[in-house]
Amino acid sequence: MNTNRPILVHKSEFTCLATRELREVLDLDPEFAFAWTPEDVRDLGFERNATADLLAEMFSTAADEADSARLYTFSGFVRPMTDAEWFTRMARIADGARRYRKVIDDNEEGYVDEEAARAARAEKIAKMVTAAQTKIDAIRAKQAAAEVVEVGEAPTVRQPVAAAQWEEFSEEDFDLDTDELVDEGDEHLSAQVEGVERDLYLPSIRPGFMHLPNMIVGSGIVKIGTKNKARQRWNEQQPKVIGRVSGYKAGEVVISYSGEELHPGDIETWSKLLIAAVHHPLGTDVHIAKRELLTSLQGRGTGGTAYDKLREEVTRLQAAMLHIRAADADFIAQMAELFPDDPSVKKAKKTGFVEIRVQLLGASTTNGSTWTIEVPRKIRTLFGKKLSSWFDEGMYYSLKSDTARRLYLLYGSHVNCWPLKLAELREYIGSSMAQDSKFRDLLDFAHDELKAKGAIKGWRFEQSHRRLDTLCYVIDRKVKPRRKVDSKTVHRAVAAV
Repeated sequence: MNTNRPILVHKSEFTCLATRELREVLDLDPEFAFAWTPEDVRDLGFERNATADLLAEMFSTAADEADSARLYTFSGFVRPMTDAEWFTRMARIADGARRYRKVIDDNEEGYVDEEAARAARAEKIAKMVTAAQTKIDAIRAKQAAAEVVEVGEAPTVRQPVAAAQWEEFSEEDFDLDTDELVDEGDEHLSAQVEGVERDLYLPSIRPGFMHLPNMIVGSGIVKIGTKNKARQRWNEQQPKVIGRVSGYKAGEVVISYSGEELHPGDIETWSKLLIAAVHHPLGTDVHIAKRELLTSLQGRGTGGTAYDKLREEVTRLQAAMLHIRAADADFIAQMAELFPDDPSVKKAKKTGFVEIRVQLLGASTTNGSTWTIEVPRKIRTLFGKKLSSWFDEGMYYSLKSDTARRLYLLYGSHVNCWPLKLAELREYIGSSMAQDSKFRDLLDFAHDELKAKGAIKGWRFEQSHRRLDTLCYVIDRKVKPRRKVDSKTVHRAVAAV
């Protein structure tokens, strides 16, 4: 028998409560939460991360003890559920809010099946491609007929189809490469028509910004260390294994890294090479003059050993190999969209994980002044919605210490900064400094620099109630309003028809 759950107290009455007071109310009677819809829980969680933490924990605990026999109807849900099932579903929604992700339950009112929506979108794009190809074939047939010349008449000059015609189809009608910048943590998607092999490009360039994967800037792959100290090396038999990446649950993304230890300077060079590759299909050669690359890196100069260091960085990036095992739904969805016909990716939807091996840079040739370098095709998997972020170059290069630059990349890959313990920061920015007091001095100086340059509003090292009163670095960030990147800033080179 279905019974309506009574609404006891509205969500708005809880919004002004401190987290501790909210805990006391729910400890007293968790049924107060029955007043809330899934959207209410998301609103509470996104407004205050500590509240999301609390709700996720308390809902999970309540589910173990709640009634699992009698069915009720709940506001915001379609099908009747038991109390235990309701608490379980709400715990997942609260946990998503804790990680700044909007989790939508399949029993919610207005739920949309993402798989069905993606299939419908792919079908629509395929129809557009077919229609555009029919139009192009008609243009070609018309041009071929115009080329037929009768004897004795002056030859007819063939008029080529303007590349702009094809660009109009691909950018407006197909919408295949639309990028959107949200705060500092950007979201990008590049759609692929199912069953149709096509070139892959990096997302459109945004002038004055670096564009880097969250899995790299949020992990210990890029380290800070003494510049004159020999860099550590790992091989594929004994790689550096990273089981925790900032922004992901422990074990959700595991990276096995082989190659030489990377520093911020290596990633700066890589970001410039990615910008140079944005007009080219990935997997093809990119040509760039060494001097042009070096002068684009602010503060490097062209004298002394600058060219030698640049050559070492490129070589180091070519040897850098990432073996990624990801159970993250966004990463799997990105892979499925980019490579819809890959059987291993299709199986990933069922198994819940996917593995990929990718180099940061491919093979190269040089004549001493110009490099020809390949940017691997599979590197596109690291750039996409919730997978990569934009960073203001002006702000980045205004920071002088590697530690401040490394923290800027770490914090900038998140919309908001979760309080981080000393050990977590040591892990995420790849510091080998073992002594806590010295590492704290280094971090204090770097955070002061971030504040002085306006990269953050402020910082504190204090007991955080969001982390059960553990000592953490608590950061107040400046979050920019939502801005949209014009998808037409990059014009793809198209062969003449």
